[in-house]
Amino acid sequence: MRFQLAELSSPSAEIAQELDSLIIDVNRVLCDEVGRWVLSAHHHDAQSELSLLVAETQKQLVVDRTFIDAQTGIRWIIDYKTSRPADDASLTDFFDEEAARYRDQLMSYRSAMQLYDQCHHPDVVDTRLALYFSAVAKLHEVTV
Repeated sequence: MRFQLAELSSPSAEIAQELDSLIIDVNRVLCDEVGRWVLSAHHHDAQSELSLLVAETQKQLVVDRTFIDAQTGIRWIIDYKTSRPADDASLTDFFDEEAARYRDQLMSYRSAMQLYDQCHHPDVVDTRLALYFSAVAKLHEVTV
């Protein structure tokens, strides 16, 4: 993680602080039941950092996490976020703002995955979108 942060950051003093925050967030996710569910290898067609090419636009999309829940047949598309609410902000307002900010991006992922599923997984019963906030260990479903 240190090497990847060094590639993305400039001042080395900030890297140590960012690494500490990242380790705390990873541990928070691993302690969260929903976080472990998102990361589980027991889902059908589980993919991380799935790269998709949208033929019509020639646009490359990278989906953080997607899988088909084996129990429900629902395709989940999950975008990881490290953002956190301001100290004085409510979680509800924060989630609503973030959902609005990323809705179009998630809709693009959904369209591409639905085309993929038509060919490869026609038994998918629904496609759901969500943001997973590692800083607060919360999955927020984004409705469309």
